[in-house]
Amino acid sequence: MKDGESGNERLAAFDGELAGVNMTGQWKFEALLQKAIGGPAPAGIPFKWSWETISTMLDKSCEALKETTTVRRTLSFSNPALPVGSTHALLGAVQMVLPGEVEWTHSHAISALRFVIDGVDGLSTVVDGEHLPMAKHDLILTPAWAKHDHHNDGDRPGVWLDVLDLPIVAGLKQMSYRVPNTKSQELDGRPRADADSRSHFLRRRGVVSTAGSPRLRFPWAETETELSRQASQGVDPCDGVMLEYFDPFTGESVLPTLSCNVQLLPAGFTGVEHRKTASSLCYVMEGSGTTSIEGHTDIDWKERDVFVLPNWVWHAHRNQSTDERALLFVVTEAALLRSMGIERMELR
Repeated sequence: MKDGESGNERLAAFDGELAGVNMTGQWKFEALLQKAIGGPAPAGIPFKWSWETISTMLDKSCEALKETTTVRRTLSFSNPALPVGSTHALLGAVQMVLPGEVEWTHSHAISALRFVIDGVDGLSTVVDGEHLPMAKHDLILTPAWAKHDHHNDGDRPGVWLDVLDLPIVAGLKQMSYRVPNTKSQELDGRPRADADSRSHFLRRRGVVSTAGSPRLRFPWAETETELSRQASQGVDPCDGVMLEYFDPFTGESVLPTLSCNVQLLPAGFTGVEHRKTASSLCYVMEGSGTTSIEGHTDIDWKERDVFVLPNWVWHAHRNQSTDERALLFVVTEAALLRSMGIERMELR
């Protein structure tokens, strides 16, 4: 230490030396660590897209984009406080396929799911050669790098909710996309879409998952039966009855990055205020309600609305009806956080 030089001056001089060799002392991050003591900083803002707006824009998209091939009639939900995504980790969208349309085969590093809003006889997605019918409220998975194409052989438009882990994949600099030289895939002929063969404890040797659950279709009829059974066994004070779709072979989430859930709020339910490390994208399947955020901002929602909640914000759900249930389909990045050991929830 030079004569008259303070400790701060000496450290500042050393910081300069470190910068000259592209290094940084841990003390430079101390302010960031202090800010993290209370938990992660929420990213984005709570936001709702009403079904009136969504359906109007879908109708207009049919005029603006008359024909789809490798370009799809998909409208993404953009959080006004983020550069990309519906939340910092999730990108939600709605997609419409008109009668007679085929949306061409493609694959990507992004994992995606389809939750059917308007199912049609003849509406389907083909994933790695497997034909998957799309009835109302069915969940269809398209794991990373799975080839998929969409078909509407029905007589009216088919509509579904897309949720993708695009912000995560983009943040990791892993964006990649392929368009095979084919309009649609050949079906492999194996009857693998039925529930029994995909969730049984026995399977053929060599049948392996691409990235996530080996089961790619979760029919709503099965889901609702289990939801009703579980609802009779009690209600969580925060989430009502919330069930997660899982890989029947491993017990893990159906996709490595995305957690898919169906949530029932009984009539008159008022939840306890809580916060989670994962953000949420919510599609209202049935009923109406209010979600209070940070005790002062309310999102009023009804059937077919879509809304998002940032990570680590205090919130509470309320079912406005005294005699009808409310149902939500909820997607979060909890699967990824769980694998990292940092999924967490707090109650007030």
